[in-house]
Amino acid sequence: MPPPPERTDFESFARHLQDAAMLLYAQANRSPYTSVSVLLLRWEEDLSVEQDVLELQKVFRERFNYRTESWCIPSGPNPSVKLTMQMAQHIEFARSDHLLIVYYAGYGFVGSDHHLYWAWYEITLNRLCARLTLI
Repeated sequence: MPPPPERTDFESFARHLQDAAMLLYAQANRSPYTSVSVLLLRWEEDLSVEQDVLELQKVFRERFNYRTESWCIPSGPNPSVKLTMQMAQHIEFARSDHLLIVYYAGYGFVGSDHHLYWAWYEITLNRLCARLTLI
């Protein structure tokens, strides 16, 4: 004896509902990006964060399969020029479906001018010397 029509209709509805739910789930969990690149920055003389940067780079590269680049901000004169050039290279191929991640391991603060500053601190004989880069 065939099942009653109500049961067939309900089973058909349930299958369609499950298919729709699976499609919605797949779309919600799909990234809008086709590629991701990560630039990890630290001051060249700040060795205290070097291991952390390497471990994070490994996570981005091995777990997420992102293209990564680690770069040390020079501690010499005019580091902002070199940093600006490095950032420009990182964003050169930017497009709407490409996510650019910049990770900065270091100190920073918001100045009275409401700009964000990245800083490297060297404490020597109670003297504080800060090299600043405006971002």
